[in-house]
Amino acid sequence: MTHLDRLHKLGLVLPEPAPTHEFVPASIAGDLVFVSGHAPFADDEFRFRGKVGKELDLAGARQAAELAALGCLRSLQESIGTLGRVRRVLKLTGYVNCTADFCDLPQVTDAASVLLISLFHPHGKHARTTVGVNSLPLGVAVELELMVQIGSSPAERIDTGQDRLRLLEQFGEAWDAGDVDKLMSMITDDCVYAASVGPEPGATYAGKQAVREGFLAMLALDSGGISRTGRVFVAGNLGVSEWSYLFRAGSDAEFEVRGCDIFEFRGGRISRKDAFRKSSFVDSRSL
Repeated sequence: MTHLDRLHKLGLVLPEPAPTHEFVPASIAGDLVFVSGHAPFADDEFRFRGKVGKELDLAGARQAAELAALGCLRSLQESIGTLGRVRRVLKLTGYVNCTADFCDLPQVTDAASVLLISLFHPHGKHARTTVGVNSLPLGVAVELELMVQIGSSPAERIDTGQDRLRLLEQFGEAWDAGDVDKLMSMITDDCVYAASVGPEPGATYAGKQAVREGFLAMLALDSGGISRTGRVFVAGNLGVSEWSYLFRAGSDAEFEVRGCDIFEFRGGRISRKDAFRKSSFVDSRSL
């Protein structure tokens, strides 16, 4: 899914570029892009004019911030060719044209931050400054500027150990919740899943659709147990997660199935998942 597809899924589109004067919409220096201040612009006009706390309420200011952020993204895309080159959003600065007693400034730029994180997560998390000002050009309510880091190609992204730890934590949370769509968003298109049960000695699924079917089969298999996610570890390109399921055997007896998954990563996603369990309560021929 491209970043434009993600925007479409959120019900958003990039607006047309706003007119500029004696400056450029974005400036590139090495792997850094500095996006000029953008006001909310759509349908060939600047929108959301007025002072927040007087002519505009908080809801209107948040809409203005979201539209200004979309304008920043449009100029960013025009400058670098594709949003797929973004490696990390570094800094968002917001200026809010507001009354002296308006104190909800962070909630205004939260609308832009949520958009960036939804679009580039986990690489959309950023530093931020929000400032209340007495006026802005053309009387608009909000102006935003952006600083991002880019790679030479869409595939080149920052992928730190902390990113991978968080990815494994989110994967475990989605597994416990049975959220297959969320699981699919965390794996590569050519991901391989080697299950802990099934033939030879466990079923292996290759490709996103096959992996989806494998995840569904395993979730159904363990649906009668209480899932418990344990620790996660990352060492270079490998990750490990511990897990267990607690089952009842009859009215009184309980038994636990413990296991671990070994992961490989590529481009900020999971490219392989090998599952192992210490004991199995199923006939491997059932899968």
